[in-house]
Amino acid sequence: MPFCRNCGQEVNENAYICIHCGVLIQNIPVKNEGQPNDGTTLGIIGLCFALFIPLVTWIVSAIGFSQAERSDNKSAKTMNLIALCVTSVMALFYAILSIF
Repeated sequence: MPFCRNCGQEVNENAYICIHCGVLIQNIPVKNEGQPNDGTTLGIIGLCFALFIPLVTWIVSAIGFSQAERSDNKSAKTMNLIALCVTSVMALFYAILSIF
């Protein structure tokens, strides 16, 4: 069993903090369980809303394209660009339908 460097008390080998004095014994591992910000998720959301709500798609896919550009994710850039194009065509289609 290891000992605390601060108080000298015996501590559990899996402990991160000494239960006797409260000093950090070893660094606590940080888990990164979040999704990367590469724009893929926003591209999927943009494609889902492309046919029905163009404004949402323009906002979400523009942000997703920007994130994909920063992370250099080519598939996410393509997905977001397709969503932007589809929603632009659909918005034009809806505008033409509303005239007639």
